[in-house]
Amino acid sequence: MTELVNDSSKGEFLRLCCKEDIIACRIACLYESYSGYSGLADFWIHYNNGIPAAALARYGGALSIFCAGEQDNNELAEFSAVIGAKYLESNIKLPGTEAGGIIMKLSAPCINAGGRDESISIHWGEPDFKAAHRLLCACESESFRAPAYESFLLEASHRLRHGTSRCCWGMSGGRMISFAMTAAESSSCALIGSVCTDKTFRRKGAAGACLSALISQLRGKSIFIIRAYDENEAFYHGLGFENSGKYYFAERKN
Repeated sequence: MTELVNDSSKGEFLRLCCKEDIIACRIACLYESYSGYSGLADFWIHYNNGIPAAALARYGGALSIFCAGEQDNNELAEFSAVIGAKYLESNIKLPGTEAGGIIMKLSAPCINAGGRDESISIHWGEPDFKAAHRLLCACESESFRAPAYESFLLEASHRLRHGTSRCCWGMSGGRMISFAMTAAESSSCALIGSVCTDKTFRRKGAAGACLSALISQLRGKSIFIIRAYDENEAFYHGLGFENSGKYYFAERKN
């Protein structure tokens, strides 16, 4: 049985979302950011034999499902189809899903990148969103596509105001040359995303310094990143991250 979260089930829902997991982190972040705004996001709790077994959140056509281990996998897969989710992500393999990128977890103190170009200064707070978006677009690849500017601006600024995201960036010669932000934050976890560096400043310590500064603000949280297969593994290992698993997804195309 899967029901919308209400006042009586809110506590059970939030306890499920406190787990050390990137999907649980995303759901907790969405709840903190959007539950007070009617119509922007929906949240459900799934019960199996009366026991809270999964937390679900739908935002922008995407459905995130965190499974605690005693859920009915077939019912959850059917539920995602019934509500018309275009994209599904889960911490376990549900029917119809496949493995996504590699999850890495910070397992050692972050090493502040040495040898940084002295012209690069590191900043955090609210960035120049247009400059950040231009940098994201310039760093597009087969495994990464920048969101539309309007979507990026609205979501990033909203989450910054609600304390569920933060940004860090590097500057040189008056322009932004590296950028990173937390794609989601909960009380216990943080997921870092949108890590990018101007091509002319790669291998000069900009990205490492930017990430080190961002991570220094996340003490007490379990910190994760997601990387594509065969990409950036050595870079993140150098910052203290270790492979910790995979996540699963499905995309429904019209």
